[in-house]
Amino acid sequence: MKAFALKDGEFKMVTDEEVVHARLERLFMTTPGDEYGYVELGSRIPEYFWQKATQENIMGILSEIKILMNAHEKFIKLKSVSARVFNTAGSGGDSLEITLESDVGGKRIKTVIVSQKNNEGM
Repeated sequence: MKAFALKDGEFKMVTDEEVVHARLERLFMTTPGDEYGYVELGSRIPEYFWQKATQENIMGILSEIKILMNAHEKFIKLKSVSARVFNTAGSGGDSLEITLESDVGGKRIKTVIVSQKNNEGM
């Protein structure tokens, strides 16, 4: 997968990893109604980041990822997804790390999403 993207104020050829990270970020972090003209596109994942990291909520995030990938992403094939909760020193709360392993044209690409919250959230 090759693509041009606006990078450092110029259009440049970007790596497969950069394309995958950008596509996944847009897919997972765009909330319902935020994408003009694409009413069906939207993710509840940002809402989960403000909730406590219970087993139920983490399973909800993992389920949402699988649903979004199957419905909207045809080029990136999800191979595995995992989540872990850990305390970040000095942050005052927990962090949630989501790790995705995907396949793009036979190339394995790893994407890590980390959300930090204070004690009121996660």
